[in-house]
Amino acid sequence: MNQHFKQATGFSLILGYLGITTMLAGGITLLPLFTLFFYPEEISQAKYFIIPGILAILIGYILNFYIRGKEKGQLQKNQDMVIVLLTWIIAILVSAFPFVLSGNYSFTQAIFEATSGLSTTGFSIIDIANTPNIFFIHRSILLFFGGIGLVLIMTSVLSDVYGMRLYHAEGHADRLMPNLLKSARMIILIYSAYITMGVILYIIAGMSPFDAINHAISAVSTGGFSTKVESIGYYNDPLIEWITIVLMILGSTNFLIHLMLIQGKFQTVLRHCETKFSLGIFAVLLPLSVILLFQSGYTHAKEAFQDGVFQFVSALSTTGLQTIPTFSTWPASLIFIFVLLMLIGGSTGSTAGGLKQYRVYIVFKEMIWYIQGLFLSHRVIRIHTINRYGKMERIDFVEKNKIFIFILLYLSLFAMGTFIFTLSGASLEHAMFEFSSAIGNVGLSIGVTNSEADPLIHWTAIIGMFVGRLEIYIVFLGLIQFYREGKAKVSKR
Repeated sequence: MNQHFKQATGFSLILGYLGITTMLAGGITLLPLFTLFFYPEEISQAKYFIIPGILAILIGYILNFYIRGKEKGQLQKNQDMVIVLLTWIIAILVSAFPFVLSGNYSFTQAIFEATSGLSTTGFSIIDIANTPNIFFIHRSILLFFGGIGLVLIMTSVLSDVYGMRLYHAEGHADRLMPNLLKSARMIILIYSAYITMGVILYIIAGMSPFDAINHAISAVSTGGFSTKVESIGYYNDPLIEWITIVLMILGSTNFLIHLMLIQGKFQTVLRHCETKFSLGIFAVLLPLSVILLFQSGYTHAKEAFQDGVFQFVSALSTTGLQTIPTFSTWPASLIFIFVLLMLIGGSTGSTAGGLKQYRVYIVFKEMIWYIQGLFLSHRVIRIHTINRYGKMERIDFVEKNKIFIFILLYLSLFAMGTFIFTLSGASLEHAMFEFSSAIGNVGLSIGVTNSEADPLIHWTAIIGMFVGRLEIYIVFLGLIQFYREGKAKVSKR
C-alpha cells in the first residue's frame, strides 16, 4: 500500500511530466530578457515576459509535486503521446502571452505567431518594421527550441529509463549514440555548433550581430523568421544567400547523417536512401524550376538561377526565407512544383517539416517493386530492402502500410485545409500553396495568412502547423488517450 502511494502512475505521472515541461516553457519565455543588456531602452517590455514566465514556472512546480520524490511508474500505452501533445500546447500558450500582454495582438494572432515559431513554420503577422528587438529574440528562441524539439530538451536532463518513449513520441526515430541521454546532448551540440558557425559567417558577410543571430537560428532550425520585411532579399547579397542555402540544407538533414559526416563516413552517407532521393529531387526539379522562373519575367539567367536555387532549397528544407518580394506573379506550373516541394519536406530526424523524404522514397520504391513483380513468377518470393545508413534493411508490409496510411491522412488534411482557405475567398492555386506551407511547416506565403485575414484562416493554419510539426499519429492518438485518461479520472471520483 505504502509502495503504491510512492509510485506515480497514470494521470499523476502525466501531470508530473507536464510540470517539468511547464517550467521549461516558463524558462523559455524568460530568456528574451537577456536582450535588455544590449537594448536597455526596451525595459518597459520586460513585464510582458516576466509575468507569464514566472507564473508558468510556479504552476509547473506545483504540478511537479505529483512525481517529486516518487518512483516513476511505467508509461501506459499512448501516455507518452499525451505528454508530448500537452507539452506543445502548454508551450504555445505560455509563449503566446507576451504578444497578448503587449496589447498589439489578439489572442488568435498571438497563438498563430507562437505556433508558427515553435513549429518552425515562419508565418508571421507581426509588424516587423515596428517590433521591439526583444520580441525578435523571443521568436528566434521559439524557433531554436521548436526546431530541436521541446521533449528532446527535456529528455536531455532525464534518464534513459523515463525519457526513451517521449523521445520517440516526438518524432526522433534514430539515436546517434547507444545512450539516449548522450544522443540528445549530441544533437543539441551539433545543432548549436551550426548556429554558431552561421552567426560567424553572417557577421563576416556584413550582417549586424543581432541580425546574424536571428537569421542563423532561423536558417538552421528551418524556421524562416526574419528581422527584415524583405527577409533575406533585404541584403541583396549573393554571399549571404549562399551561406543561408548551406545552413538550410544542414538544418533539413538528419542529425545522424551529420554525425556520420563528422566521422568521415562519406560513402555510407551517399548510399543512404534519403541522400539518393534528395539528390534525385535536385537533379530533376531544380533545373525545371530555374527554367520556369527565368521564363516568368527574369531578364538575366544568373539572377534567375540565384533566386531559383535559394527558393527551391527554402521550400524543400521547409525554411521559408525569401529573396523575392512575392510569389503571386509566379506561373501556375512553378507554384505546383513548390507545393510538391513543401509537401515532401526534409529528412527524418531533422528540424524540417513535410511528409519527410524517407516516406516519399518508400512510396516510389513500392511502385517500382510492384511493377517489377508483375513480370515475375508468382512462385518468386522477393524481400524488399533499402539502404539506410549503409545497411540493407528489410521493409515489411506493416511499415509500408503505416507509411501509406500516414501519407493518406496527411494529404486528406491538406485537402481539407485547402478547401477551408478557398471558402474564405482564396483561389485554389493560392490556397494550395498557403496550406501546403502551413502543414509542411515552411512559412512561404502568397498572402492568404496575413494579419488582416479572417480568424478562420488563422486557426486553420494553426491546426495545420501544429499537426504538421507533431505528425498526425501523435496528435490523434494523444487526443484519444487524453480523453480516456480524463474519463478514467472522473469515474474514480
